[in-house]
Amino acid sequence: MTIVLYFTVILYKQIKMSRQAVQITVSKRVGELLISSIQKRNIESHYQKRMSIIYQSSLGKKNQDIAREMKCSPVTVRKWRKRWKIFEDVIKQIEIELDSKTANKIDLLYKIKEILTDLPRSGSSSRITNSEKDRLIALACESPQNYGLPFTVWTHKELSAQAKKMGINISSSYYGILLKKRITTA
Repeated sequence: MTIVLYFTVILYKQIKMSRQAVQITVSKRVGELLISSIQKRNIESHYQKRMSIIYQSSLGKKNQDIAREMKCSPVTVRKWRKRWKIFEDVIKQIEIELDSKTANKIDLLYKIKEILTDLPRSGSSSRITNSEKDRLIALACESPQNYGLPFTVWTHKELSAQAKKMGINISSSYYGILLKKRITTA
């Protein structure tokens, strides 16, 4: 996936701005998959919005009309249209594999989601290592009474204080964020 993202950045920079919207095509199979995915309740909202942008773009709608309907900016619509255009051949290749039975619809949906995923953002890397994160998660799963504490349920503040005793400096708010991320990805 990282190679795909790297080439996306390179190709993205090569596409020049134009006054005319990028024309994209969506096959009948992909269109049906987009519609069914948009209507699902368990798909992430950002994927729903992006898939809807792609589907509406394939119908020939203007960027401004799509942006107004989706309550986003025309720049956002343009961005996802261009991203889709870059990877149209990849989607076509997956469809060929679907026809030859070497791929399935889940592979196609996975590839669509990969294309419609945000690029990595800039910024510093985490100062807490993965092994320390695992230790923090394990601490949250243990009983506070194992550490001689008089209560039975952890708070983020108490977890943070106990982590500091273990040599891991973490704020109580970041501890909560860490736990929430682990719960949603588990």
